[in-house]
Formats: sequence, C-alpha cells, structure tokens
Amino acid sequence: MDYQRAIAQLTGRCIERRKVDNNTWLVRREGHVALRLHNTDILKYWPDGSTEYYAGNWQTWTTKDRLNKFGPLRIYSDRGVWLTGRNGSTVAFEDGMRVMADGTITGAGEDPGKTRKERKAIAAFAKRYMDALEAGKVPAPSGADCWFCTMKESKTGLPLGDAMEDRTHLQAHMDEGYFVPSLLRNALESSGASKSMWWWVGSWWDQEATDEQRKGARSFNDRTRVEKALRRYMLKALGYVA
Repeated sequence: MDYQRAIAQLTGRCIERRKVDNNTWLVRREGHVALRLHNTDILKYWPDGSTEYYAGNWQTWTTKDRLNKFGPLRIYSDRGVWLTGRNGSTVAFEDGMRVMADGTITGAGEDPGKTRKERKAIAAFAKRYMDALEAGKVPAPSGADCWFCTMKESKTGLPLGDAMEDRTHLQAHMDEGYFVPSLLRNALESSGASKSMWWWVGSWWDQEATDEQRKGARSFNDRTRVEKALRRYMLKALGYVA
C-alpha cells in the first residue's frame, strides 16, 4: 500500500474512510492518508511516496499484522524488541520512522543490542525491587520519597515525572538501586491493579503485619503480577513499548 493506492480506494461513496480489515480503516487526513487501527493511526501514506510508522505503545500481534499487511516493511519481534530493515541492515522499530519512496529508512530506533540490554536492565531492577519489598526494605509511600514520583500534577493527576516526561529520575533510581515506594504505587495505579495485588503489596507496607500474614502473602502468586506491572510501567516511562 502507498499513497496512490490508498487514495484510489477512497473513491465513490467512501471518500473519507474505508474499512480494509477488522477494526482497520483507511482515513483521509489533511495532506496524507492514514491507516487507523482502533483509535491509532499506525501508518501514514504521503504524496511523495513515503510511509510513516506508529504503534502508539501498542506493540501487539494485531498491530504488527496490520503494519506488515499494509506497509512496505516486514516487522518482526526478537526477544521483546521489534525489528525491521532493508538490504541486509537491521534497525529497531521506532514510532515516527519513515520509509522513503526509494526504500531508505529514516528515524529508526537505536541499536537493537542496546535496546535489548536496557530492557533486560529494567526487568532486573523490577525483580530486585520485589526482593527488597519482601525483605521489608521498602516502606509505604511517604513525603520522603522522590518528589517526581510522589507529587502529582493537579490538572492531570499524573505523577510529576510522568507529567513532565522526565526520565532522568527513573534512570537514576535504577542506577542507584533506589527502590522508591511511590514508584510502585504509581505502577499499580497505572496498570489498574486488582484488589488482591494491592493487598499483597500492602501486606509488606503494613509495619504491623504479622509474620503469619506475610507468610500468607508469599503463598499468593501476586508477586508475579505486581512485578510485571512495575516492569511495564518502567518500560513505558523510559520510552520503551511495554
């Protein structure tokens, strides 16, 4: 699919949009045509023959299928990292990358090896955080936490760091091994955590919890889900697709 083919499909009665697959539409935009999956424009076809790629933090099987079906590149996953390339070169997928009419790729992501390494570091941090929590080394959130994690913007209700899109404090927490209590609270809120997940975390935050209660907490599998919520929050906040 390219701009000319997309425009050709927006003819007759369907001049503004046309359904081309399940939950997938070609939509006429100002100056270009977009391929929209649900509420995200995942491809943008331009009159100069170039195509822009977007996943919008939704790197799912369906998104990849539509990109491969309607775009000029083949996207594939390797150990959690989306990759693509042309003429023997491999680059990481990046929102906003563009394939020019001659096949040149601009705006691609960083070296895939570096991306894998950083994702692995985030996963390791989440695991160490859970170990510290179960060891009683992570107290309940308080005013003594990192301000970027604790304070919230009044307009959006987002943690200050998220509202400002400041990633440096999170990277510093990882580098220093600083397990900020409010960071876990933010991750749980962002994930829509279940009551049992909150209860599991609360059993470690509660200074008056008995050994028997904490022994009961260990018998639940909520650590896995809480660790996943923290990992996904960190990935997204640091600019990676969760």
